[in-house]
Amino acid sequence: MKEFLAHPIIKPISLSVIPPSIAIAPVVSLEAVVWILVWLFLVDLVTGLLASYFVWSEDKKTPKGKYFFGQSGGFSSDKFKKCFIKGIIYGAFPLIVLKFQQTFLIKNMSFSAITDSQIDITTICILVFCANEMFSIFWENLPKCGLNLPKGIRNLIVGVKEVANEVKEE
Repeated sequence: MKEFLAHPIIKPISLSVIPPSIAIAPVVSLEAVVWILVWLFLVDLVTGLLASYFVWSEDKKTPKGKYFFGQSGGFSSDKFKKCFIKGIIYGAFPLIVLKFQQTFLIKNMSFSAITDSQIDITTICILVFCANEMFSIFWENLPKCGLNLPKGIRNLIVGVKEVANEVKEE
């Protein structure tokens, strides 16, 4: 038996089987969630600029200048500063929450009804920011640009229900 275990092929295999396997639950990638927030932030910035332009161009009451940027009432430095403040909050607050979680050794949470992965408090915080950005894009900015997706989806669902009711009646 000793000769069998000493064989050059068997020895590495036997050593690799000896350590017990450890089951580790997957954790949601914080980096991936941050990238989602960055992209949503940029899309919100672009759609917000477009919404401001559409509102500015359709406003007949307020006298405006020739250009959208500057003193004409379109996009101003105050709106640009608010964009940076929001970016700083989106960057700093999750870092503070992450440091808090690491300092007090707060465990990750598991929502088995939603996902098999574990989620930390920082990721939940960033997901709230992502939800805010999506609300801003789809319920505030795009309707001002003339593209009201929530209303269109609602009208589609109502139309499908009406057709289904008509089919049942026949």
